[in-house]
Amino acid sequence: MEIKNHTLICENRQKLHLTGVTKVLSSSKTEVECTIFDVATLIKGKDLHIEKLDLQSTTLEVVGEIDMIKYENNKKSFWKKVFK
Repeated sequence: MEIKNHTLICENRQKLHLTGVTKVLSSSKTEVECTIFDVATLIKGKDLHIEKLDLQSTTLEVVGEIDMIKYENNKKSFWKKVFK
């Protein structure tokens, strides 16, 4: 998994600034899923909402109680390929 240059700044688990965001796939009060240069990124928490989104400058700002930030590996495992 190769992730190009981007920034991720989390302020007191209440505000998250991301750069490199090319797409927002879904958003709810508990989860925001976006892509950072084609790598799926998952943000989980409580009372989440998108405060700012500018895809031209590739910036995203999420506000709420942030519990987890995870880069998703898009490659399927060997067993998932076998049993699909």
